[in-house]
Amino acid sequence: MEPDEAIQAISDLIDRIEEDVPEWAWDKAPDFFEDVKEQATEVSATIEETQNVTSAQERAIHNWAEGVGKWIK
Repeated sequence: MEPDEAIQAISDLIDRIEEDVPEWAWDKAPDFFEDVKEQATEVSATIEETQNVTSAQERAIHNWAEGVGKWIK
């Protein structure tokens, strides 16, 4: 994954959390969504600074997207 792709994937992920996650999911797992947003924002900043995506960062982005996706029906 290229840096621009990773940054866009994180931006899309945050948008999905803010726009697509239903209210009942926020009520059940607010800490999960806030943690994902916070960690994803930090990873995005690191990728932007270094212009490099590590395999761990790529895995994290994938896992966050899958985890958030499970709450969206």
